[in-house]
Amino acid sequence: MDSTSFITRIEGAGFALAMNGDRLRVTPASKLSDPQREFIANHRDELIQAVRLRDKVLESSSAGNDIPPANNDRILIHIPDFKLQNGDKVSFDATVPRANLERLRQVVKFKLIDDQGGGSILGEPGKSRTELVDILKEKYGDRLESIQ
Repeated sequence: MDSTSFITRIEGAGFALAMNGDRLRVTPASKLSDPQREFIANHRDELIQAVRLRDKVLESSSAGNDIPPANNDRILIHIPDFKLQNGDKVSFDATVPRANLERLRQVVKFKLIDDQGGGSILGEPGKSRTELVDILKEKYGDRLESIQ
């Protein structure tokens, strides 16, 4: 499992990952399992980089991170083709407070067949809904049940 997948899964399980200065903070740390602790220890640098990248994307999208999540209600979003300063493009999943979604860029919701999950895809400025739907179709293909 890569770091961004781990972040998506652990935040989906009710944990929060955030930077505290140069340190990675996981809360509630007391509820981490031994395998989760081991993964964090073995992939700390990658996790820090992924959390910083996620935070940078959300800051640049005027996501309104100052809005506290209502009842810790978070939603999974897919951030496609984010352009890094060095010119590389990366795609990753992140969870954000549902209360922030209205202030984010173009969002398309989707569901996968057979209860395999779903979520939302977040586009860059200027990316159309059609382009986001095409990204979902390319990524999930026949596994897509619906797109809203």
